Amino acid sequence: MKEMINLAYTFTAMKYKGLLDTPLYLDEFGSRMDMGHRSEVLSLIKAFVDDNTFSQIFIVSHDVMQYTALPNAQVCVLCSDNIITPEVFNEHVRFEELTPE
Repeated sequence: MKEMINLAYTFTAMKYKGLLDTPLYLDEFGSRMDMGHRSEVLSLIKAFVDDNTFSQIFIVSHDVMQYTALPNAQVCVLCSDNIITPEVFNEHVRFEELTPE
């Protein structure tokens, strides 16, 4: 329930401040919810995407259901050791090794 209240507060504050054209960041959102509630949360996130409520939504998750549920999502996998990867990922990302100046 705390996660939903925090999301509602964040959404309301962003709307009131006129910040809906900024990205929304969801870090492991819904990870402590049961499968039924997690499914409902994904429906809410899909509604945000379908309505273009936010300019971008970034979801950080180890839950394959979350990052494969959105059909137009671009998935960036930093380390595939502890997650199930979708068939297509990192198409839009280029990793480069940074060298100290």
